[in-house]
Amino acid sequence: MNVFSSRMDHPSNSVAVGRAQVRRRSSRGGLLALACWLCPTSALLAGPWIDRPVPVFAQEPTQQLNAVVYAQGRFVAQVDQRLHHSPDGVVWTPAPWAHATLGDLRVVGGVFFHAVDREIFTSPTGLYWDRFMVLPEFAAGNAGGSSQTWATDGEGGLAVQSRQVAAGDVMFAEVRLWRTADRVAWTAAGALPGVTATSSVVASRLVGANGRYLLHYVVGDRNAPGAATVRYTVVSTDGGATWTTSDLPAEAEIARLVYGNGWYVAVAADGRLWRSKDGRAFLAVNHVLPAGFDRQIHFAGGWFVTRSAGTPNTLLASVDGLAWQDLGAIPYARIDSLQGVALGQGQLVAVGRATRLAGQAAGPFLMSSTQAAPAVVRSHPVDTRIAATRRLQLAVALETPAAPATTYRWTRDGVVLGGQTSAQLTVANLSAADAGVYRCLITNAAGTVASDEAQVTVIDPAAGGRLSNLSVLSRVTAGDAGVQVGFVVHGAAAKPVLVRAVGPTLTQFDVAEALPDPVIALMHQGAQVGANDNWSGTDGRELGAFPLPVGSADAVVPAALGAGAYSAVVKNAQPRAGRVLTEVYDDRLNDGVNRLANVSARARVEAGATLIAGFVVTGETPLPVVIRGIGPTLAAHGVTAPVANPRLTLYRADGAPIAFNDDWLDDDGRGVGAFALPAGSADAVLRVTLPAGAYTAHVTAGDAAPNAGEVLIEVYDAL
Repeated sequence: MNVFSSRMDHPSNSVAVGRAQVRRRSSRGGLLALACWLCPTSALLAGPWIDRPVPVFAQEPTQQLNAVVYAQGRFVAQVDQRLHHSPDGVVWTPAPWAHATLGDLRVVGGVFFHAVDREIFTSPTGLYWDRFMVLPEFAAGNAGGSSQTWATDGEGGLAVQSRQVAAGDVMFAEVRLWRTADRVAWTAAGALPGVTATSSVVASRLVGANGRYLLHYVVGDRNAPGAATVRYTVVSTDGGATWTTSDLPAEAEIARLVYGNGWYVAVAADGRLWRSKDGRAFLAVNHVLPAGFDRQIHFAGGWFVTRSAGTPNTLLASVDGLAWQDLGAIPYARIDSLQGVALGQGQLVAVGRATRLAGQAAGPFLMSSTQAAPAVVRSHPVDTRIAATRRLQLAVALETPAAPATTYRWTRDGVVLGGQTSAQLTVANLSAADAGVYRCLITNAAGTVASDEAQVTVIDPAAGGRLSNLSVLSRVTAGDAGVQVGFVVHGAAAKPVLVRAVGPTLTQFDVAEALPDPVIALMHQGAQVGANDNWSGTDGRELGAFPLPVGSADAVVPAALGAGAYSAVVKNAQPRAGRVLTEVYDDRLNDGVNRLANVSARARVEAGATLIAGFVVTGETPLPVVIRGIGPTLAAHGVTAPVANPRLTLYRADGAPIAFNDDWLDDDGRGVGAFALPAGSADAVLRVTLPAGAYTAHVTAGDAAPNAGEVLIEVYDAL
């Protein structure tokens, strides 16, 4: 069964991989989106087109080049039934993966996807592929040929199935929609407007981008085969659960839907064009593709690209779908079909079928040209719910390094924001007035492109994500300086906290060598601000802590602390060694801006052993955190015999690993107030965004004896 006989329209770089759910968008500012800031400011800069050798496999002549895409520094092309890859678009190597039938090759959010029959595979490099998901299958029945199209945001997806069904002597078309949030379980999508129990439905165009799905379909009545059909273009912002009709003309026969540079472009069979920012409000472009233009517009490398079948035969490109410019003379008599375009490493690669000399038969072609291309956005800003008073950060990342003349502008609800002129937008001390729809405009010599929109919702400070608890299980050696647990308080008012040092009660949890009589000294700027040996009063159970037996020798210090850095130093009241659990609790989670901003612990770790720090995130919004396992850099701060090469792993409360680092690379955490790490140091750093829940960070010292020593583990609120 050839389920991809009707293939989906798709953008090349549209939706970032890794988003947990399809993102809602506001349509605010949609009618303002035709402002001239998206019009090109200069002509496209194109070098001559060069006819390149068509990739072949095992000396078999190539019959067709079906697609070409670019991501992660590599071109990937589908040559007959085999994928080929290239670093420059000129020299091609067969990929170590083949299939028996033609597939559907695309890039979503900088990640390669390839569909063959009902299976969809993914690859971060284009070389080695893993199964991403399996599309649902029509139930058995009296059916003819079928086809299937699909879209994904990198996490979930939407599948649209079409087939011919016989009802007596009448053949009619049936369509079914399925959606999934986890790529495993498929459920029926929402009902389509205009579809009834007797409808004959043909779905012809699907595009998934910018947190939305757009679908074009034709509805007839199977009981009235000769009756007029009605065309619909609908949009969903909730993963296909519900659908809303767009305002494209109902009579328009949409030949293509494509997304790029912040625009949805719809192309009718008669050459009319429409553009939209939100997939719902479309405005006609004052431009009609002349007769002979290819309606199969592609988007790649920051350009919409199509071909002209007129004279001269050429390729045309547009940054915004509005103004089209010639990409230069081609080395063929005629391009018969344009199957794909991709741009990377300064090369624009086009594939398809062409007639090389007049009178010859058409055959596969591959050509490339050096181009000054618009910026290509690899990762986009994402929707954010964030508490007032916190720091908002939105960012874009480009597929290749920005050209020297690249500029950035950020907008909120369509209005350019002053002072926001870098790839990252930062708004400190957020307020309700900062809520809105944000996007980034990136301009270079080839024109201006727009990122996806990001809806920023500002909530009450008391409801925002925050660190509420840290716990460290470590060993206190007889006669040493004890275990040090540091934490930082932010805010204008005093923050109630509760600090516990649990020793003897650990025996109830089968912890060996529990410290028999821990003592806490709470320190601030060298002065003691609290202490306890043998608790009385509250044990913190109302904060979610496990209860302590009445009269136990564990230690508990409640305190109200102003903004600043503190440390809890835990020792044993007697010259005895043992293991102790040190905990810091936020004693008032609903006091708005006052919060625990950073927690840390330093302890000795033996070779092959692990220092475990647990922490809890609470609140309605996910919290970005920076976690560090510092070893060798401690020597520069006066610590003797630090761990030489710590390794850091983050786990959920159920024991599932989330992230791992051994030797940090791009981010040492200094942006959140941490001390700097030397470039190339063997310390470990993780930056992750976590929903509410309990987590443990494990720092291991390695198996070799010289790797034992002191280690510092830190958890920072990164907002």
